[in-house]
This record gives sequence, structure tokens and C-alpha cells, in this order.
Amino acid sequence: MYRATPPKEIDESAVWQPDGEPVSYADALPVIVLERPDGLGFIEPHLDVIDGINHGKLQRLVVTAMQAFKQRGLKGDLPEKDADGNDIDWARIFEPAPGALWDLPEGIDVWESEQTDIRPLLEGEKADRRDFAAVTMTPLSVFIPEGANQSAEGAASAKEGHISLAQDEIDDIAPAASMAMVLALKAEGYDLDATTVEVNFAPPALVSLSEQYAAAVQAKGTGMAAKTIMREILGWSPEQIRQAESELATEALTAALAAPVTPDTLASGSGEAAA
Repeated sequence: MYRATPPKEIDESAVWQPDGEPVSYADALPVIVLERPDGLGFIEPHLDVIDGINHGKLQRLVVTAMQAFKQRGLKGDLPEKDADGNDIDWARIFEPAPGALWDLPEGIDVWESEQTDIRPLLEGEKADRRDFAAVTMTPLSVFIPEGANQSAEGAASAKEGHISLAQDEIDDIAPAASMAMVLALKAEGYDLDATTVEVNFAPPALVSLSEQYAAAVQAKGTGMAAKTIMREILGWSPEQIRQAESELATEALTAALAAPVTPDTLASGSGEAAA
């Protein structure tokens, strides 16, 4: 039997409310289809390696489950009936249990199988993971989080490949993301005309602040523009750059106003005014 529950009161403050008048939109749908090279996803070219990893894990789980307990056997001829002629249930008598003691007849030995070694299966899984890390240019520590699984030089090479792959992904995504923003702004009623929209991404390489500022000082020494340094080396966004320029201008004006007035500055100022 089902009973209909009365609807709960709707909190109007938690419901989406229209903001202003609806905007009419007659352009293309603001949806961008991002296609990868050859029409394949990031994982699809490596499905065979993933299948090998999954198959190895399945085999390890099956072997572990099927051979988790040692097999036992009795060597010798066990009588089928006792002295009174009753059938003997040896399976019940020799039922394994913690602390169980078996009174074996004379001439009967117990055979026990060896424990199954699953280490070769684990090593096979690690080899498959190394192959997958190699073809996807992913650091090996992501798949095998051990302290001594890779040399320093190999780790550096894997990191460079991972950064290069991330930069390629950014290069593929950036045009589509910019176009999606253009269409989204049009859908909101903003007419961009010939204005372009650029979507910026943080640099994929993880560089410390000390390294960034050291590189900025070197670039400034070569004559590179401050705005270029902030954009290309420090990785600042356009908003951050504008804020920095505004604050630099404010600091320069404050310093000029706070400077003491001397006869030399008065003479210089009168000369500039006369000119």
C-alpha cells in the first residue's frame, strides 16, 4: 500500500529567479564540440594496455580466492566402518578448526599443499602499469606510489613529457573555450563586434616563486618589457597585470608627492613650466 505524501512548502529564496527581462537569442547554439586528434579520446588509443591491467588484476583475484586455503589430503587406507560396523564420516572428523586435534589411525599421513605465490602476478601488474605510464607520458609515481620505483633522471624525463602533454591539451582546448565564451556572451546579450575573447590557462609546469622571480630579474636585465614579464614568466592574468600597473602608478605618484621640495626641484619645475 502506497500513501501519497503532501508536497513540502517551497522556499522561494532557494528557487532560481529571473534577473531582468528575458534576452532574445537567434544565433548558433552556444555549444562547442571539442574534438581530439583522430577523433579518439585520451584513453582510447591505450585500451589494450588497460585491458591487460584489468585482466591481470582479475586473474590475481581469482587465484587468491581459489587458493586462499591450503589443500589437505590423507595418505593411506582409511577404514570405511568402525569396529561396530557403522560408517565413518571422515569429513566431519577431520573438519579443520582452530585448535582441532585429529587422532589419526596408524599408518595415515597428512599431506598439505604449499601456499600459492602471487608475487609474479603483482609484478606483471606493475609491468602493465609502467607500460601505461609510458604511452600516456604520465609520471610513474601516479600508478606505482613507491619511493624507489624510478630514478631521478627518469622522473625528470617523465615530468617533462607530462608537462608537454598538458601544454598540447591546453593548445587544443583554448580555441574552443574562447569560442564558447564568445557564444555565451552573445547569448547574454553582449555584442562583441570584432572584439576577441581569449581564455588563459595557468602554466602546466609547476615552478616555485623563487624560480619565477629569478627568471623575471634575468628577463628584465635583457630589456624585456615589464608587462611581458608579468604575462609570460610570472603567469599573471590580465586583471592581475592591470592591478599591478595601477598600484605601481599609485606608488610612483605617492613617492613624488612625498619627495622634499628643494631649490633645485623648484628651478627644474619653473624651467619646465617656462618651456
